[in-house]
Amino acid sequence: MSKSSLVALIKPLDIPKALLEGEKFIKWDEDSGVGTPITLRIDENGFYLHWIDQNKETDMLDIATIRDCRTGKQAKLPKDPKLRQIVTMGSQDTLEEKTVTLCYGSDFVNLTFVNFCCTKKEIAQLWTDELLKLAFNLSQLNASVLKFLLKAHTKLTLSVDKTNKIPLKNVVKLFAQHKDDKKKVKTALDAAGVTAGKFHCMIDNCFPYPALLFVHHLNHTIISDNEPSTNYFLEPGVPLPPPSALKRKIIIKNKKKHHHKPLERGVTGEGGESAAANGELPPTPGPVRQGSKDSNGDEKTEEKPEEPKKVTPDERPVVLPEDTVDEELESSSDDDEKPSAGEKDDKSAKETEAGAEISALVNYVQPVHFVSFEITEKKNRFYEMSSFDEKQATMLLKESPIEFVKYNKQQLSRVYPAGTRFDSSNFMPQVFWNAGCQLVALNFQTLDLAMQLNLGIFEYNQRCGYLLKPEFMRRQDRRFDPFAESTVDGIIAGTVSIHVLSGQFLTDKRVGTYVEVDMYGLPADTVRKRFRTKIAPNNGINPVYDEEPFVFKKVVLPELACLRITAYEESGKFIGHRVVPVIGLCPGYRHLTLRTECGQPLPLATLFLHVVVKDYVPEGFSDFAEALANPIKYQSEQDKRSHQLAVLTEDTDVEEERLRLQASQDPDKPRTKFYMSNKLVKRLSNKNMDYSSSQDESEGDNEVVGRSIPRSQSERMLAVFKDHIHQERELVEKYHELVYGCAQKVMMTTQSQQLKMLHVLLEKETSEVMRKLQATRRQEVKALAKQHRDRDELVRMKREVASSVVEKGVHERVRLTQLYEKKREELERQHNEVKNQLTGKKLEAKATLERELELRSSRVEQDIELEPRSSER
Repeated sequence: MSKSSLVALIKPLDIPKALLEGEKFIKWDEDSGVGTPITLRIDENGFYLHWIDQNKETDMLDIATIRDCRTGKQAKLPKDPKLRQIVTMGSQDTLEEKTVTLCYGSDFVNLTFVNFCCTKKEIAQLWTDELLKLAFNLSQLNASVLKFLLKAHTKLTLSVDKTNKIPLKNVVKLFAQHKDDKKKVKTALDAAGVTAGKFHCMIDNCFPYPALLFVHHLNHTIISDNEPSTNYFLEPGVPLPPPSALKRKIIIKNKKKHHHKPLERGVTGEGGESAAANGELPPTPGPVRQGSKDSNGDEKTEEKPEEPKKVTPDERPVVLPEDTVDEELESSSDDDEKPSAGEKDDKSAKETEAGAEISALVNYVQPVHFVSFEITEKKNRFYEMSSFDEKQATMLLKESPIEFVKYNKQQLSRVYPAGTRFDSSNFMPQVFWNAGCQLVALNFQTLDLAMQLNLGIFEYNQRCGYLLKPEFMRRQDRRFDPFAESTVDGIIAGTVSIHVLSGQFLTDKRVGTYVEVDMYGLPADTVRKRFRTKIAPNNGINPVYDEEPFVFKKVVLPELACLRITAYEESGKFIGHRVVPVIGLCPGYRHLTLRTECGQPLPLATLFLHVVVKDYVPEGFSDFAEALANPIKYQSEQDKRSHQLAVLTEDTDVEEERLRLQASQDPDKPRTKFYMSNKLVKRLSNKNMDYSSSQDESEGDNEVVGRSIPRSQSERMLAVFKDHIHQERELVEKYHELVYGCAQKVMMTTQSQQLKMLHVLLEKETSEVMRKLQATRRQEVKALAKQHRDRDELVRMKREVASSVVEKGVHERVRLTQLYEKKREELERQHNEVKNQLTGKKLEAKATLERELELRSSRVEQDIELEPRSSER
């Protein structure tokens, strides 16, 4: 995150003067077919977009609920010619350029569109850009409690009637949610001196279910720059460009039509783009939908590779899912039931041309079928990506977790929900984030736990939608196992303590509440349903939970872990939650604002926490870690203890000093109390002294004799020594061969046993898989026997089941055989390394023995002097 983005983040809102003063628009509705002239404004705090019509009636829209703001080709236009004529006014600009379409809603499914037309396209562009900035402003999203109170006050002050006064019904609507609340509000208004006869609540209008529109056509006219970067060619071994290089780019993920034709080096990086630009594309059939391993037919989310960290509204990249493009292309062939032959040829040619143009736009994200990690590594094409459904991705993650992480270091991977999720539920995305998967697609129409976690995680990094993976998951020289339970090398584990003290304005109901604290990350770090406060009864306004802190003792990988703190009613009803990453926790006493299931802030609802974050210290090293963390405090405590011990040992030191002085005054006095008065001790002592002196004399005589050994004796002694060394060498060589021969025999036996055990393991796993398949087959046959009464139909279904089981069995056998061959090759490679090491050790040991014997022989020759003995001496 750059320094400039941080500065921009903390700047106050800068709303243009034109938006505060207001502009003239015509608000139109497709259903009613009526265009209403209004004055559109934004309040000074940037909370609401409000407008006043000709009858002085005010309406407003919460800017925080705006999902998108469009103008130009993406804006909606009236279908009724009369309505189009009514809303057309001002300059000669096209109507779509002068139209602003707002898409808003409390979630991602129940969306509503509202349209405004102005006089100039510059006005529409200004309002579009500024509204998007306000809608996704982080300071508005993370506002304080006082600012939310100001927002409620602003809503009251804006909802005035024709007389420019606030109707009491608006006050009641703001604070009352049921009949009991209405009575309380009425009582409060009476106490304040504000009275009224009856209270009427406004009834919200019901809008029809909206349709989401996508861009219908893609070609070189709309997307002019479709060539790969000059620094990042589409060649094996060339990495993908960084996010900064993809700024203001549209990244298309769609099938890439490869034309088997030799290319020059100048167009290697462009692939099919150059051929498309030169008009050299051969006729090809219409676009074919990708298989299950490359795309999901039910997918409706947009796919995007990594983008810049901060993207302004006018720079936001547009990415189209491949399914949308395919559907648009395929829909053109379904207009007529039985077209003529000429029409078929024309449509086929159009589809071929459209498919070729879309294929030419694909460069850095080329979807391919996944075969294996080995083949992908051999190709080394960074610009290719594969898609997996959750079942296939889970299987790969279980079988080859380290290879999966390595795969994601250089290529993009997408994981999408399985087709069997008919209820549009979601899988837990954290499982695949741990493996480094970049695109984890979820069903946005279901705001379950997985989607809440996804929205909470991507709220960070300025809500740009991209998070940088930890460094060890990006570096090629690091190995990472997502199922690791011990501390990872080079990464310091952490300890997190969350003390839930109290809550503020959780709910206005008189119900009990409680708080749960969960952690998501690696399997070793994930903690769910363990930490929960006691229920604070009958208090939703300011409950107090002051209990023991919730301590996550060891967080193996803090960079991948996140906390989810959730408040519930005593019945288990969801109140609000917040997802925060562990790596960004601020220690101390903190007020944590809560979010809705959709990620919108809950007004006034906060939790008061005491957060402690520190490095993990194993048991037994806490004192040592404390000393390193605060050495001054540790040294002061040591000095304090020394002074306390000095008080107790002061008398002992005086006594020791007195004895030392006395010993220095009487140096001749023996220090021992034992005197040699025993005669036996005296005699033995004298004898020992005599023996030692005689021994010294004999050693001296031997030395003299040794120096005067005759020449003939020296030669004989040298020959004896050499013969001894020669015999020792033969003996050592004999046992050297025996020892290493036995070692080699044991090694060969062990290696053959390991290979045999590997084969036995293969057979065991194969038989286990076959047994499970047979059990599944029997269960399916029993189920079919209950469903089908027709004998022939039952026999046919049994054959289909048997064929399916055989096909699955063959697939599993092939998979297990490939896995066995891979492991066997790895084991044989390790065996060869052990053999080479043993051979090297054998040669090295033999050479060492030879050197030792040669050294001893040379020393003997040097020690024995071959000099003639002097006869006169």
